[in-house]
Amino acid sequence: KFCFFVDGVDEYKGDPAEIVRILEDFTTSPDVKVILSSRPWTEIESALVPSLDQKLLLQDFTKDDIRRYIQDLLVKDDRFQRVRENDERYEGLVEQILSKAQGVFLWVFLAVRELLKGLTHKDTMLYLEKRLKSIPPDLDRFFKRILDTIEGVYHSQTSQIFQICLAATKPLSLLTFSFLEDEEKNPDYAIEAAISPWTNDNMKANCGDIETRVKARCRDFLEITPNSDMAYLEIQEDDGGSLVREPRLSMPVFWVDFLHRTVRDCFLGDDMQTLLRNWIEAPFNPHIALCRSFVMQMKIIQPTRDHGMSLDPPFFDLVEDFLYHSRETEDRYSPIEATLIEEVDRLGIHHYGYRRE
Repeated sequence: KFCFFVDGVDEYKGDPAEIVRILEDFTTSPDVKVILSSRPWTEIESALVPSLDQKLLLQDFTKDDIRRYIQDLLVKDDRFQRVRENDERYEGLVEQILSKAQGVFLWVFLAVRELLKGLTHKDTMLYLEKRLKSIPPDLDRFFKRILDTIEGVYHSQTSQIFQICLAATKPLSLLTFSFLEDEEKNPDYAIEAAISPWTNDNMKANCGDIETRVKARCRDFLEITPNSDMAYLEIQEDDGGSLVREPRLSMPVFWVDFLHRTVRDCFLGDDMQTLLRNWIEAPFNPHIALCRSFVMQMKIIQPTRDHGMSLDPPFFDLVEDFLYHSRETEDRYSPIEATLIEEVDRLGIHHYGYRRE
């Protein structure tokens, strides 16, 4: 006997009738059970859900959690409390959010963020309701609406940032996006730059500026989060004693990643891929852009002294990432420039020599 779990049936790219026929064929066997998830499309429900007792609605199970989230983030906000004192319609606003959400937490997160923005602009309850009504009920149209707020002058760099995040296999350091303008002006910037570790003040000022720029260009689609644990390296003392924490960098590490897997999936779709290509002014290879950024980061991070290892872990992480994306460049585009590989080799020798001094 077999049980198949099929997620996102509504995301099938072909004719809905085709996927319906395939799933129907599965269910003809008494030894096969199918549990599927889908948006409530008529062609899917009518064919595959013969009775109501065989259907579970997501919102029935997430409603209480979503209500608590709205209460914690919106209703308890001091600005909302002040509006609430003068208008008793606040409870109706919560119910409207619950109704439009249809059990989708990401939609609620974005909608609440939109309402908090309205509170910043001193919106009354009347205008909060208008703002909520203007929000599309499905994520795809909601995403398009957010994209429409990005200024045209940023479109090219917005496309680059999204393409870089899509090419990455893990969250990226905020420093990765520090060199986008250098990439546009001179593709050889990483090779030509001198080895010059940044000071703590340099690092903080740069990350503050880049955070502002990424937010302006990518709005709510990307999340920037600090991870202070990654800013330290645990070292075993020479006598075999306890571990000590030594700074990996002179400040906390900030990571950039998509707000949610659904956002990433949306940008991988055909429509979004077409939009990203249209927004950029010239062909763009995100993997080679990452390789150049990693080389540049190798030149600005502050190495630590030797602790019995050949390379500093932050430096080694950058080398690993460089090798992965150089391979992706060769697989997807063309062979990577030999000068970049030679530069990484030179930096490794330099870095190793510093740690042995």
